[in-house]
Amino acid sequence: MGKFGLVSDIDADANGYFISFDISNGLLQIRAWGFNPLNTRHNFIFTDIQSGVFQMNGKRSFHFRLIRYGHYIELSIDGVVKLTLMDYTYTGNGIGLYSASSVISLQNSTVKTLPDPIDEYASQEEAGKIA
Repeated sequence: MGKFGLVSDIDADANGYFISFDISNGLLQIRAWGFNPLNTRHNFIFTDIQSGVFQMNGKRSFHFRLIRYGHYIELSIDGVVKLTLMDYTYTGNGIGLYSASSVISLQNSTVKTLPDPIDEYASQEEAGKIA
């Protein structure tokens, strides 16, 4: 097992959130990753948003849950929340997996579509108005 990840909110240009799992070192990282229209030689730009750690169990497998609701993102591993944040950068409809140096096997997978939130309790626009 090596490196692999989840992708969320991916649009047609491959902009979205990339959540990487480094199994060997027990590291998690979520990045906002998007097309760079200002420099096509460096096609994509990314921003590390949050990092976390986890410990691999002896079975070398784990249960994860990714929640994406409105602008809220939460990732838990084996029932423990490891990443939790609000981000307003991307809102595409695609989800998926990627592998850099690993073999991925999903079992007992469930995908649920939640209704859009009626109103978010925080926004970047409102945060700028607070003095």
